[in-house]
Amino acid sequence: IKQYEGVYDIRNSFERGRQEIKLNIKPEAEALGLTLQDLASQVRAGFYGTEVQRVQRGQDEVKVMVRFPKDERDSVGYLNNMRIRTPTGGRVPFYSVAEVEMTESPTFIRRFDRERSVLVSAEVDTDKYEPQKILGDIMSKELPEIFAQFPGVRSRLSGASQLAQEVVVEEIIVTAQKRAENIQDVPISITAFSGDYLVENGMVSIEDVSRITPNFSVYSSNRLTIRGIGSSGNNAIESSVGVFIDGVYYPRPRSVIGILLDVETFEVLRGPQGTLFGRNTVAGALNITTRNPSEETAGMIEFGIGDYDAYELGGMYNTAPSDSVAARVAFKYMARDGYGTNTFDGEDFGARDDLVARGKVLFDLGDRLSLLVTADYAEINFGGNAVEVLNSTSTPVFEATTTALYGSSPVTEDSHDWKINQAHRNVNRDAQQGMSLDINYQYRNGLALRSITAYREWEADDTNEDIRLPAHLAPATTRLQTDTFSQEIQLFSPAGNTLD
Repeated sequence: IKQYEGVYDIRNSFERGRQEIKLNIKPEAEALGLTLQDLASQVRAGFYGTEVQRVQRGQDEVKVMVRFPKDERDSVGYLNNMRIRTPTGGRVPFYSVAEVEMTESPTFIRRFDRERSVLVSAEVDTDKYEPQKILGDIMSKELPEIFAQFPGVRSRLSGASQLAQEVVVEEIIVTAQKRAENIQDVPISITAFSGDYLVENGMVSIEDVSRITPNFSVYSSNRLTIRGIGSSGNNAIESSVGVFIDGVYYPRPRSVIGILLDVETFEVLRGPQGTLFGRNTVAGALNITTRNPSEETAGMIEFGIGDYDAYELGGMYNTAPSDSVAARVAFKYMARDGYGTNTFDGEDFGARDDLVARGKVLFDLGDRLSLLVTADYAEINFGGNAVEVLNSTSTPVFEATTTALYGSSPVTEDSHDWKINQAHRNVNRDAQQGMSLDINYQYRNGLALRSITAYREWEADDTNEDIRLPAHLAPATTRLQTDTFSQEIQLFSPAGNTLD
C-alpha cells in the first residue's frame, strides 16, 4: 500500500509479542519414522513435564511431574542436544532430525467470523489518489499473488469504498463498567462470549469456558484464577476472582461450578476490578448475565444422550401475560452413571447428576420504573474422582505389605483403565438457592438509579476416603455452609457527558 501516493497512516492489527519456538522436521526424521507430533510431544515432555503420579489431598489432586533440570531448560542449545526416541527404540540427537526457528507470537489474536484475521487500514488523500483505484489494484494484482502463495488465506474489504462485499461486524455489548457498552469502547482486558456461542460449542460450565479463555483457569472446585492469581478454598476465604451473576455476588468459588443456564453474555475481566466490583476482585472478575423476560411468547426443549447412560433434559418458556408483566423460566438436568469400576466392592464410581432452574418475573411499572424478581435453585450430586495407583511407582514390598495387611493390593494391571481396588465411598453434594430483586429507575434528567438486593444459601457435604487402600481406614466428612445477604445501589450519569 505504501507505493501509492497520498496514502498515509498505514496500520495493521498484528502486534508481535513473546518469542516462540517453531520446530521444523528434517527428511532424516521421516526416514526414521518420526513425525512432527512425535517430536513435539517428546520436547513437551522434557521441558514442560510428564505426569508420573496423581495423589488425592482432600478435594484437590496433586500431580507429580518429571522434567529436565532447570539449568537444562534455559536455552535452545540444550534442546538441540536432546535425545529423541525413534519408533524402533533408538535415540538420535534433536539437531539431526529437526531444526529450531525462533518466531514471535502475536500480542492478541483477532477473529472475524471465527477465523483468525489481520486488519489492515490506511488513510487516503483523495486529492492525490482515488481510494477505489487503490482497492481495485489490490483486488486485481496484489491479492491474487498472496492467494497463490498461501491457499488458506481469504480477504474481505470494508470501508467507504463499498467496492467489495460488505462486512457486517456484530457489535458486542458488554456491561463490564456497569452499563451497556460496545466492547471496543471499554478500556479493560476482557474476553466476552454470547450465550448463543456457548450453546453452539457445547459449553455448559465455567470450567468449559476456561478452556478457551486466555489467562483464566479453574482448578478442581476450590479455585478460580486469572493470570495465575487466585485464592484457594471455600470456607471463610475471600476469592481473588469475583463471580457476579445478574449483578449478584457469589462469595464461594465452588458455588458456581455447575451448569450455565440461559446465559446472555459471559465476560472475563482481567486485572483488578475493585473500583466497580468491590474488594474481592484483585485478580479479576466473571460478569455473567442471564436472559431476562421479553414480551414475546417463546419456548424451547432439548434432550440429549451419551456414553455411560448419560442423558440431559432442558427447557425454557417465556411469556407476557400483560403489557406490564413478563415471565421466563428455564431448567436443565444432566445425569450419567459411573465411568469406572471398583473391584474392591464391585461398584462403579464417578456417577454424577446436575440440576439447575431459574425463574424471572419482570414488572414494567411505567416509563421510568421496572422491577425484576429472580429465583434460582441448583444441585450437584457427584460420586467423586478416583485416584489410580501408577504401576511405575509401585514396588514389590508395597504390594506384598498391603496384600498381607488387607488381603489385596491397590495396584491394578493398568494404571489408566479406570479400574481401582480401594475403599471409595466418596459422595459430594452441593445445593444452593437464592432470590434477588433488581429495581431500575430512570430520572427525567438522564440519571439512572439501580438497586440489587439478594439473599443466597449454599451448602456442601463431602464424604471422602483419605487413605486409598483396600480397607475403610480414614473416612473424612466436610460440611460447608454460607448464607449471604447483599445490597448494592448504583447511580449512573448519562453516557457521553462530562461525568461518564
